[in-house]
Amino acid sequence: MQTGNMMTSNPIRRLTVSLLLFYIATLAIAGQGHRSVVGAQSVPHHNVCSPAAANDDATSSSSSCQDPLLVRGGGSASDDESKISDFLSQKDVRMEKFHVHGWRWHTMSLVRDAGRLKTLAQRSSAKDDCPPIKQAVDYVVGFNMKGLHKIEADLFFPWMRKKLTAVDQTDLAQAFGSVMDQLENDRKKVAKLGESIQRQVSLLCDESKAPVLRTDAVIGIARDAEELENVARTMMETENSLLVPSVAQVVPEGEQKSFNNKVLRNLGILDSRLHLVGMHEAVWESNITEEKEMFKKAIPSIPQRLIPRWKRNLYIPR
Repeated sequence: MQTGNMMTSNPIRRLTVSLLLFYIATLAIAGQGHRSVVGAQSVPHHNVCSPAAANDDATSSSSSCQDPLLVRGGGSASDDESKISDFLSQKDVRMEKFHVHGWRWHTMSLVRDAGRLKTLAQRSSAKDDCPPIKQAVDYVVGFNMKGLHKIEADLFFPWMRKKLTAVDQTDLAQAFGSVMDQLENDRKKVAKLGESIQRQVSLLCDESKAPVLRTDAVIGIARDAEELENVARTMMETENSLLVPSVAQVVPEGEQKSFNNKVLRNLGILDSRLHLVGMHEAVWESNITEEKEMFKKAIPSIPQRLIPRWKRNLYIPR
């Protein structure tokens, strides 16, 4: 009887432990596992469109009372970036105060995967290479890109725009709005390139089509994957140089961590393992010491030990 109870409880215990480990991994991906070396620092925010602000100064211009979600930049990209750079130059910029590293690493993994897809297509021919290219496209576009874009479109970009365009300085708020506009346009461009790649892989794998059309499809996949890689890399550079340090300065650490909880509910426990492996591969392939150290600090030890297993069982087969 005792043996029977043990046999019944062990599967339940294993399932519970597994779900706990997956939750820890998901938590880490969203950046919650990162612990700052400094205390939480609150940076005051000014809601320039709050009713109180409007009533306090009825004679103020419309530019001083704007919905942060609707702020748009009016200057050139270089002017807007210069304004943000000037703002950051006056601050104590430390990555320890940023807590959503999983988003950065997810973008890094998409850049890496798009480059790998480009190389695969460049080395392929239409005759025999439908299965490996289709499998690669399903992962790069259908899983990795769409997972990143879902978080960015539904959560991260609206949240980041709201926080950054709520600063007191109108010209700085407009600069942030302009940079966010460009990022959103680039994200839409990446999505369209992904759709084009999916259409072309369908053509490649359609044996009823003429060989010349299938060959053109392979060439098109390589071309679009290269452009996707370049656009995503430009986005990553803008995010890392301007927006990540700005979020670290403008948004209190506690609010960043609270936002992570919202991200957690949208990542998906099972998919998070695959995303974590892709992030690890991108960070290590970058060979940037600071990124590697940040990854080690941000990701709890148990998921780190499970990455080789997840890579072997989940990532490589994809």
